[in-house]
Formats: sequence, C-alpha cells, structure tokens
Amino acid sequence: MASERRGVEELNSVFKEQPDVVAVYLIPSEKMDRRPVSERRPSLAVLAKQGLSKQEYLSLRAKILFELSSVLGENNYEVFVLNNVPASIRHLMIKNAKSIYCTSDSQRVLFEETTMIEYLDFHMADKYLGRYGSGL
Repeated sequence: MASERRGVEELNSVFKEQPDVVAVYLIPSEKMDRRPVSERRPSLAVLAKQGLSKQEYLSLRAKILFELSSVLGENNYEVFVLNNVPASIRHLMIKNAKSIYCTSDSQRVLFEETTMIEYLDFHMADKYLGRYGSGL
C-alpha cells in the first residue's frame, strides 16, 4: 500500500506541472488491456481544460509522456486525453478507473455526468436502431 501511494505521489508530481490538466484517472491494465499479461500496462486517462485545440491535446499528451519518463525513469503507462475520445470509450474508462488527481471537483463531476448522459443516449439509440432498423 505504501509503494502504491508513493507511485501515485510521483504521478501527481507530473500532473501538478501541467496547468491544462483538470483530472487524472488510473485504470488498471486488467480492466482495459486484452494483450497477454506480460505485455499489459496500466492506463492514465487525462481530463484537460475545455477549449483546447486538437493539436493542444496532442501536445499535452506528449508533454505528459515525456515527464512520466523523466520522473519515473521509464514510462509504463498508456496515456489518453479524454476530451477527444468518443463517449463510449470515455464511459468505459471512467467506469473502470480511480481518480488520482483533480484540480476541480466541479469540472470533473460535470465531465463524468456529461459522459454518462452521452453514453446512455448513444446506447439507447444503438439499441433502438438495432432492434427496429434505421428506416426512420
């Protein structure tokens, strides 16, 4: 438990240096990764500030990967920026994740609620269209 806490503290030191990061979720590898156990890596799902361009999201991801390598000596994490992935993937990540860093609980909760609503809307539409066809 102490080593896990130390690991989270090291991760948090990376995110404190990134002003565009709102929240970070840790997703255990067994929840998301279908590769053989020896090849699995845990994932970090990052919620960034709203209003960044796609290029800025990519730049943020690259900065985080670089900093993780610098702080940890090597990077054993997959990193995703949640702002630019489909609702179904955001839902899957949030459902299986543990929040490890947050600068704004209100923004994090709003994001989680919006993701859930979008996912349920998509899920119900998909279920309806699957059952009745798309001849609307």
